[in-house]
Amino acid sequence: MRVLVTGIAGELATRVARLLEAERSVDALLGFDADPPRQRLRRTEFHRMDPRDRRRVAALVSEWCPTAVVHLGIDEPDARTPARAAPGRTH
Repeated sequence: MRVLVTGIAGELATRVARLLEAERSVDALLGFDADPPRQRLRRTEFHRMDPRDRRRVAALVSEWCPTAVVHLGIDEPDARTPARAAPGRTH
């Protein structure tokens, strides 16, 4: 299984990615966000990009061909994104 994780810089997404890295059924992991993950991820390929850049996101998804998507591009309390900018980054 090839898993794409959106919003990988968030606390929840980083934790989910770490759990996915431990799963034998997951062959490859890719995550993207405007900021890097909060913890070191060993098997996850990270792409730093603005999640609002639809062309770039679409190109990455098309090229990588995930079999599963975990969408965690969400607003989090105490996240790195200021609260007033979070709605624009949450898709």
